[in-house]
Amino acid sequence: MFEGKIFLCGLSRTGKNSINSALLQMGFGPSVRFPWEYNDIIQNQIASDLSVICWLDKIVIDYPNSKWILSLRNIDLWLDECEIFFSRSLDYLSHETKKSMLTYRANIYGNINFDRELWFNSYLKHCEKVRNIIPKSNLLEIDLKNVQKNAWIELQDFLQVEIDHSHLEFPHLNSIDQWEKFDEI
Repeated sequence: MFEGKIFLCGLSRTGKNSINSALLQMGFGPSVRFPWEYNDIIQNQIASDLSVICWLDKIVIDYPNSKWILSLRNIDLWLDECEIFFSRSLDYLSHETKKSMLTYRANIYGNINFDRELWFNSYLKHCEKVRNIIPKSNLLEIDLKNVQKNAWIELQDFLQVEIDHSHLEFPHLNSIDQWEKFDEI
């Protein structure tokens, strides 16, 4: 079983939360989603979200033997979902949290507001950067929409662990449908 750090470096709306949940079910962890400070990584085996992507260059140097999971989506479907998701107000967040999230969003996507062409290019550039900076042996690229039935096996093979997943449904968290239900409350 892999005992080093695992970083989820897919962009927003690509299945990172689902993969994080699966990793926890497989016995990995603890996990931090959206570490606010770089030192938050030290105490956790798994780290994910925009801050991890912003710190990618530093993390690769500091944790050279870490495993990276790049979650992917069909780019047109991803853009459609991002347009819906990122049009939501962040007013429910504290001023500091909102400011940090928008800063990360601007750094990654080039703009705090959704812009289809800009975000399309950001997606492609991000994937290219990850593929260029992470050694192939330390990188798993996974599109949960296309490998849903084999996602357990791909994670197992990549992280050198075996679990009986026959009774487990692969997690599907943070879907746009779930957010729409949350908005109705």
